[in-house]
Amino acid sequence: MSTPWLRYSEILSHSVKALPESIYSPAQKLAWLSKVESLNWAERLAGQEVFERKMGGKCVAFATLNENTLDFLFVSPEYWRQGLATSLIHEVEMAARTKGLQELNVEASLALFPLCLREGFQVIEKEYVAIGDENVPRFKMSKPFLHQRHRSRVLWSTDRLYLREMLPIDAQTCYELNLDPMVLRYTGDVEFASVEASREFLENYDPYKKTGYGRWAMIRKNDGAWIGWCGIKKHEDGKIDLGYRLHQQYWNQGYATEAAKLSMELAKNEFHLDKLILEANQDNLASRRIAEKLGFVEQISPKHAAIHDVLYLKNLCE
Repeated sequence: MSTPWLRYSEILSHSVKALPESIYSPAQKLAWLSKVESLNWAERLAGQEVFERKMGGKCVAFATLNENTLDFLFVSPEYWRQGLATSLIHEVEMAARTKGLQELNVEASLALFPLCLREGFQVIEKEYVAIGDENVPRFKMSKPFLHQRHRSRVLWSTDRLYLREMLPIDAQTCYELNLDPMVLRYTGDVEFASVEASREFLENYDPYKKTGYGRWAMIRKNDGAWIGWCGIKKHEDGKIDLGYRLHQQYWNQGYATEAAKLSMELAKNEFHLDKLILEANQDNLASRRIAEKLGFVEQISPKHAAIHDVLYLKNLCE
């Protein structure tokens, strides 16, 4: 084994050994390491583009690009949390774009998964790789290279969620969200005519450019699931409302409240807003409970509108 391959093998092995057991069990790590030991590096990296980060002349992190796939990305444990993995992803992505590729794919370990989410990769599926007697989980992910105005980044996060801008690639799940009559029951909205109609809506959704804020996609951290949206919206009359909408399977788990609290913090501290409104149907007791839990105060008695029967106000300067 030549010197570069030996160093890459050391970095990979040390990284796997240092992973906490909350991510991979000792048995899973041993299975993974057995695969590393039998790896023919010269054969595996043939034709791949390799990127390194060095400290004191010594390689401490590396990544590789295999056609349109981020194949390897490992950082020596003593250099974790210093931005090396992020900088390598950026360099690999730039190389992929320069080659004229339309997307970058990755089979991300549970350790790499959060970083890939933050960098705009979307989950295709979670899978389990059989290594000996162990099934080792990972995520198949992809990042389409979109037009500049359709690129997105994860903006903010809570304990369990990421909030990011909505994208045309969210068309399918947005379409499915609005297909559920229970989801739309109290909103007054109608379903999209098709997935293409949903995509067209998202392609033309531009409040981020106009105001800096809008409705944000809610992405669950532990599995990358797109669970709904939450955020603030400026209406033509100048009023700014807080809204949220989730797929049914994620109701009653505190996600709406969690995302709404963050949206309120952003409204006050990031966008310097002084008040928000929240509208709810008088029969939508769950939404009204959330409003009251968040400190919104009812302003108008029921019957002020056909759909949104109760108006709540939150003074963010209190």
